[in-house]
Amino acid sequence: MNLTVKLFGELQELCENSSLQLQLPALSSVGDLLLLARQQYPVLADLKFRVAVNCNYVEDDCCLDGANEIAFIPAVCGG
Repeated sequence: MNLTVKLFGELQELCENSSLQLQLPALSSVGDLLLLARQQYPVLADLKFRVAVNCNYVEDDCCLDGANEIAFIPAVCGG
């Protein structure tokens, strides 16, 4: 399945794009997506960020399909 992952904040700058196009087999999970994204974009390997699917934060075991809206959202610090 072809997936578009929207990037926010510093992730856009580091990947030099506002989204990533990734291809995974059917029945893949968020964990599979993260592994592939970090392989294809090594700059993501050491960064902390959350994954949102259809506007909800999810864990690595969440199953994906091609119709999902997926986003990588960096950790935010503030005061």
